[in-house]
Amino acid sequence: SSSSDIEKDYTNMQIQDLQLELDNVNLEVRQNNNEGDLYLKRSLIYKSLGDIQAALADIDRAIKLDGKNSRYLLEKGELMILKKDYACFSIDNDYEETFIFSKFISFIRGLSAD
Repeated sequence: SSSSDIEKDYTNMQIQDLQLELDNVNLEVRQNNNEGDLYLKRSLIYKSLGDIQAALADIDRAIKLDGKNSRYLLEKGELMILKKDYACFSIDNDYEETFIFSKFISFIRGLSAD
C-alpha cells in the first residue's frame, strides 16, 4: 500500500464513506496483518468516526510492528491528547512507553529548534 492513500483526509468524509473505507481496510488487514501502515490507516478512520479506543488499539499494533516510525508515534501522541491521557508524556513514570515518548518529545523539540 502506498503512503499517499494514508494521507487521504478522513476528517471531512461522511460517516457512510468512512464505513466503506473501514470495510476495505479490514479486508486488507485480513490479507496482510503485519503491515503497520494499514493499522495507521484504520486508526485514522476510527479517529474520524470518534472511536478513540479502537484508534489507539490500532496505532499500538502499528507501533509494535515498527516502533521507530515517527508518523505512528505522532498519531499515538495525538490520540492520547484527544483522550486527555497525559501520563505517557511524563518522563518519570513507569510506562514502557516513556522511553518512546521521551524520544518522540526530543524529536519534536528538534523540529521546533530549527
